[in-house]
Parts: sequence; structure tokens; C-alpha cells
Amino acid sequence: MKRISLVIISILVLLLAGCTKEAQAEVDGEAKNLEDLQTMVAGAKEELEELDGKIGDKKSDLSEIETEFQNRESEFSKLSKLAENKETAESELSEAESTLEKLNADIETAESELSKLEGDILKAIDEPIKLNPGFYYFGIDLDEGRYKLEAQEGNTGNVFVRGESGSIINEIFGTSNDGHSISEFTFYGSEGLEIEATIPVLLYPVE
Repeated sequence: MKRISLVIISILVLLLAGCTKEAQAEVDGEAKNLEDLQTMVAGAKEELEELDGKIGDKKSDLSEIETEFQNRESEFSKLSKLAENKETAESELSEAESTLEKLNADIETAESELSKLEGDILKAIDEPIKLNPGFYYFGIDLDEGRYKLEAQEGNTGNVFVRGESGSIINEIFGTSNDGHSISEFTFYGSEGLEIEATIPVLLYPVE
């Protein structure tokens, strides 16, 4: 009986020992899993910290890029404004040059017309006023002014210029053999003077 008890006790000890080993093995396994998890968590934290650092760097880079973009945008705006001003200035310059060319053309035209008018005036001054025999009055038929009186070529005869005070000219104009005629006479024809010509005569305005 005692022997049987010993056998039973031995069996129980063996069973307990087996259970203890299994429990220890299970505990050891759980501990190993916990350690692995802790290692994974620590690694994940390190990776997270590294990612946070990279995100911070990227945010800093992005901020620098945004700042540079704003600066560049301001520069671009200035350059764009300068380009617009340049185009405006070029357009105004082109318009001014076109206006200048037109003015030069107008000046040339005006100078040409002025030259022609001056030529016409000089020609008119050089050309005499032709008077046929008759009576003429300064201020009515003739403009007041200084004149040179001559007989028209091939004519000889009397010419009288009279005013309120009497005769200013009473001469024979032309060419005569007796030497009593004159070729020309210069006088001032004031308003109211009368010319009586018995022959065709010429009046030259004198400046």
C-alpha cells in the first residue's frame, strides 16, 4: 500500500513538473512576444520621430519656397510693370516720331508755299502797273505808296500828277530828239493824288 502511494505521489510530481514546464514555456513565450512588441513599438516611435523630423524639414523647405515665390512674384510684378511701361513708352515714341515726321512734312510744304508766295510777291513788285492814257487816283485806283513812273516803250508825251496844292509832276516822258523829255520820275503817291497820262505809262512800286 505504501508502495502504491509512492507511485501515485511520483506520478503527481511528474505531472506537476510537466505542467510547470509547460506554463513556464508559455510565460517565456509571452514574455518574448512582449519584448518583440516593445522592440517594434520603440522602432515605430523612432521611425515616427524620424518622419516628424522630415515633415518639419519639408515644412521649413515649403516655407522658404513660399517666401521665395512671394519675392519672385513681387519681382515679376515689377518686371511686368516695367515691360508695360516699356511698351507704352515705345508706343508713345513711335507716335511722337510719326507726329514729328508729319510736322516736318507740313513745315516743308509751308516753306515751299512761303517760298512760292515770296517769289510771287517779288515778281509782283518787279512787275510794273500798266496804265493806259487817262485819269487815275491814289486811294481809289492805286494803292498809296512810293512809285517810279516811266513811259511805256515807244511812247512820248505829257504826264501830270496833281494834288490839292497843285502839280507835283508836269513832265514829258519818253524819248524825244529835242532833249526835253525824261525817262523816269520817282514820287510818293499819297491818297487823293491824281495822275493824268496822255500816253501809256508804267508805275513800279518802290520799297
